[in-house]
Amino acid sequence: MAIPIVIIPFAVLFYFLYSSHQEEVIDIEENKKSAIGSITRTYRIKSRGDFIVYDFKFDQKTYDRHQSVEGDYNVGDCYLVQFSSKNPKHSKMLLSEKKVCK
Repeated sequence: MAIPIVIIPFAVLFYFLYSSHQEEVIDIEENKKSAIGSITRTYRIKSRGDFIVYDFKFDQKTYDRHQSVEGDYNVGDCYLVQFSSKNPKHSKMLLSEKKVCK
């Protein structure tokens, strides 16, 4: 009986994280805008992998976000960013869409 009690908190956490991510994906799709973003930092968390920090501008504001990545990316490189016009914090850098920095 102890195993199910231990599993329940993890299942609830997984559900919360998954549904939160799905809401963000849907928000981006329903309110999609694009901008060119620049990688400002790269870092690694030993137990979780590689990450980038990127920024982009929308409505005269700069937004900083981070996302996990596979592979090597360089600070200063620019890529297309898709984001929600209602909540620009919901964004994703499209690493297959390299752009010339402005």
